[in-house]
Amino acid sequence: IFDGAVIDASGRFGGGEIYVGGNYLGSGNRPAAIRTIVQNNTLLTASAVEVGNGGNVIVWADEYTDFYGTIFARGGALGGNGGFVETSGKNILSGDGYVDASAPLGTNGTWLLDPTDITIGATGATVTNGSPNFTSSIGNGTVTASSITSVLGNNTSVIIATGAAGAQAGNITVASNISKGSNNAATLTLNAHNNIIVNDGVSIKTSNSGINNRLSLAFNAAGGSITIGAGAVLDTNGGNATFAAATGITINGSVSVDQGTFVGSTTLGNFTIGSAGSVV
Repeated sequence: IFDGAVIDASGRFGGGEIYVGGNYLGSGNRPAAIRTIVQNNTLLTASAVEVGNGGNVIVWADEYTDFYGTIFARGGALGGNGGFVETSGKNILSGDGYVDASAPLGTNGTWLLDPTDITIGATGATVTNGSPNFTSSIGNGTVTASSITSVLGNNTSVIIATGAAGAQAGNITVASNISKGSNNAATLTLNAHNNIIVNDGVSIKTSNSGINNRLSLAFNAAGGSITIGAGAVLDTNGGNATFAAATGITINGSVSVDQGTFVGSTTLGNFTIGSAGSVV
């Protein structure tokens, strides 16, 4: 989908459906693309205009997905819930796009990213010469922390879920700060096939202390561990934090839930708070 293109499935009383490159998680009988690229300055919209729920927008590829455009799946201005957006690549995902699945008078929607390994960092991969014959310079998925920050600040929750393919274990690494703004509540969910790592010194928090500006965290390491690096700061400003891991949870930084609830559980390993770590 080239720069400047618009695909509009919005409706007065509910959003429609847009499928680019395949179905939800690549399932079903809908044909799947090998490579899907959504370039800058593109718009995919499946919003409810007046009353009703936002629709579904799926961007999928069996190998590489590059998402740099804008997707709307908003609930109606007079009532209705936000929709569902997925931008996934079975083997590689990169992107710095913008998603809005908010609902001014209803429940906010969700953005799902589903690669193999993924790094949330300062930059993403780039499209070579704007060509559909895309060659990625990375070996796993990348998404910019700034795009996640923007989406969380717009009343839309984010789910990042990894699988495992080839030599990739299905890890999620947070390598750059996530700072949710606005005065709303949203949830960041990381569902890793293997490990979740928050790098040393990285922060995941809200950018202001408004009473309604909560950021809930749900970290699930299905086959591995959760490690919060030294000097890392996680602050929900009253939102809940739930950590679940198979082989252990290690907190060397700080996790603050203020008036929220913290729950940490591990099935095979230990729950460890390092000498400089804390949960408050």
